[in-house]
Amino acid sequence: VDDMQKFVDQMAQIKLIFLYSALSFFGVAFIYYMIIRCCASLLIIISIIFSALAMAGMALFMQGYYDDHYADAKDSSQAKALQTGIYCIYGFTGLYLLCVLCMCKNIQRSINVMQTAAAVVTGNLRMWLIPLVSTVVVCCYLIAWIAMFCTLLSCADITVKPNSQLKEVSFTGKDEIIWMLIVQAVGLIWITCLLMDIFNYTLIVGVCNWYFTSTSDRRGTVTLCNGICWAFTKNLGSL
Repeated sequence: VDDMQKFVDQMAQIKLIFLYSALSFFGVAFIYYMIIRCCASLLIIISIIFSALAMAGMALFMQGYYDDHYADAKDSSQAKALQTGIYCIYGFTGLYLLCVLCMCKNIQRSINVMQTAAAVVTGNLRMWLIPLVSTVVVCCYLIAWIAMFCTLLSCADITVKPNSQLKEVSFTGKDEIIWMLIVQAVGLIWITCLLMDIFNYTLIVGVCNWYFTSTSDRRGTVTLCNGICWAFTKNLGSL
């Protein structure tokens, strides 16, 4: 409990850092989405080129290192391993470029998808609330789960070791507590995944509604309330 209290006090002292981080995150993310919306093709091309240059540059660097340190010891196991690595990187670079050339149409489709996604996000800033709300809800559940878990642990036989601050927890004759802890551990994973799936489903419904209400004259609308209602009334079992 003392350690948790220290942790809470430290979090309170740096609360402004969390606030600044959150604001800067939303600002950078919005700018990033705007850039994708306007020039996704340029970004993808630059990423592909720099990825290929990075791999080729690594191979050249390793080749230079090989020439400087193993020019007179080419038969050593280290030199052979390094030379093999150089050839592999060159091969991966060529394979990467070949895949890019063979998948030009798929890359163009991906660019279109990214631009559409950026248009949805930047045109419906309400969607940004879903990740924020989901984080708060999951954190609240985790806090409650920790409190319940500690309560169950306190039902066991707890003894303090002599000349030590360490404590021993014994469940002898209390098998029901062990089963409760197991059930609660499974519930942690289950309920956390369920909460995340509900919020993801809300975004999915909103984007689908945006797509099917869009026309050639105007953009569609994202309705998050429908997603939340449908998650509990129509698809809760599947989620």
